[in-house]
Amino acid sequence: MTLATQKHTETVSDAGMLWTIDPVHSRIGFSIKQFRVATVHGRFGDFQGTIHFDEDRPDAPFVEVEIDAGSIDTREKKRDEHLLSADFFDVAVYPAITFRSTRVEPVSQLRRDGWLVVGDLTIHGVTRSVKLAVEQTGAGPYSRSAEEISFSATTTISRKAFGVGFNTPLDGELLIGDDVTVTINIQAQKAPVSGR
Repeated sequence: MTLATQKHTETVSDAGMLWTIDPVHSRIGFSIKQFRVATVHGRFGDFQGTIHFDEDRPDAPFVEVEIDAGSIDTREKKRDEHLLSADFFDVAVYPAITFRSTRVEPVSQLRRDGWLVVGDLTIHGVTRSVKLAVEQTGAGPYSRSAEEISFSATTTISRKAFGVGFNTPLDGELLIGDDVTVTINIQAQKAPVSGR
């Protein structure tokens, strides 16, 4: 946990129980259209974060995540190197992607496992408010009797809104699409994550 996260934890301790995201059993992935036809899929391999969540108060969670932008992986080395450059993420200047929730809205009064989580997403030094559709997918002991909880989330963001990538058109259309679909699967536990 970073110092900033620890400090913020103290101010939102009433938001519920603290869960630490397990990066080994979690995934942050994305997809984007390229050259009109192809869809590029990728993920970030290095991230950390915490979730304040209490099943007795499912309408008051708080989420904070930090992603190492340099851990991007699209399964093509040259493309990844280009994505790390100043043309895209410029990781030498902006090494981290961060998300901090600002409010949570239940999907329905009849459901206790689905929310719209609104928060500040910072990419490439630019912060925008985004909305994630979140669903609780599990809870209970996973290994060594550790209490675990899991969520899935999806959102679509504009890469241009964050100043990521060039916008050179081809016959009036972008070589790289603007909409980025983000798919997240998170597993977290009460105790600090250790190697398994």
